Amino acid sequence: RNRDVLLYKDGAQVGRKSMFMMDFPFEKCCINEHVFILRSNNDISQLYLYLWLDQRWVTETIKNIGVTSAQPGINQSKVKKGIKILAPQKEIIDKFNTLIMPIFERIFKNALENIKLASLRDLLLPKLMSGEIKV
Repeated sequence: RNRDVLLYKDGAQVGRKSMFMMDFPFEKCCINEHVFILRSNNDISQLYLYLWLDQRWVTETIKNIGVTSAQPGINQSKVKKGIKILAPQKEIIDKFNTLIMPIFERIFKNALENIKLASLRDLLLPKLMSGEIKV
C-alpha cells in the first residue's frame, strides 16, 4: 500500500527500512518472508514511523535484537517488545505531517523522474554512439 514501511528482518540487511509511496519503486509490489510490513495505528503516521525507525540508535536496537544466532534475524514479538516508539500528541503529529509530506512527495517525484530519465538515456545512448542520431 501507499506509504507502507518495510523492515528487513534477517540477513545482511537486518534493520534496513524502506517506504513505498506514489507507485515508487513500482506500481505494484510484493514482499517475501524476509521483510515485515509495518503500518502505524491512529496514534502516529507512516511518515513519522519511518523516520522514527530510521534513527541510527533505533536501527542499532533493531540489529541488536537479532544478534542471538549465526544468521542475524528478528521476529515479530522481538520487534514489538524491543522497539519503543515515542508517540506525540495528535496535534503535533498532524503538524509534523503537514511539514514533512511535501518533502517526501518531492523525494518520490524525483525518484520517479530519475527512472524515466535513466530509461530515456538507455534508449538514446546506443543510437548516439552508433551515429543513428546526431547532436
